[in-house]
Amino acid sequence: MKLFSTALAALALIAATVSGSPMMRQEQEASTCTLSGTYKSGTDISSCSVL
Repeated sequence: MKLFSTALAALALIAATVSGSPMMRQEQEASTCTLSGTYKSGTDISSCSVL
């Protein structure tokens, strides 16, 4: 039972990490993102809704 609880907790942690990952979010939004204009180096544009 203890092994099952540990495995379940690890799976939940991995699922939460992947779903909240900016890289995964960027891949999901990539088809709707269009970048235009001038950006300074270091500008965070990781969450693209309207740019």
